Amino acid sequence: MTNQEKIREIDEALAAGNTALNALSRAESSISGAKGFGIWDMLGGGFISGLLKHSQMDDAQRYVNEANDALRRFQKELADINININYGVSFDGITKAFDIFCDNLLVDALIQSRIHDTQKNIVQTKQQVQSAMTMLRNMRNQL
Repeated sequence: MTNQEKIREIDEALAAGNTALNALSRAESSISGAKGFGIWDMLGGGFISGLLKHSQMDDAQRYVNEANDALRRFQKELADINININYGVSFDGITKAFDIFCDNLLVDALIQSRIHDTQKNIVQTKQQVQSAMTMLRNMRNQL
């Protein structure tokens, strides 16, 4: 592979990485919103706070799915330059019905814990992608 071909492959990987980072940022923003509404729900926010929390969780789930698609494309582009890294974000939510009909502090705390775990996973994945992007930029600069 010529240097020009390597640069092209690195540029493709960088573009895919940027797409993944953008999707991860949207997921992070939505999960942060869900966390805020979850705290409000735990403090007695009632039915409305629960609905708002789940609306944010639905958005976060959609963005996590988009992020995972983008991460798969990023991994494919990395594989083209012989870098094999596995990324992925999981979001193990609880059904709305269970939360709304069993609305109590224990259920709210369980959901907050899952939201926190997802948020932590998103942040860690973003850091890993950012590290890979830095490595790619360094590789490109050396060529």
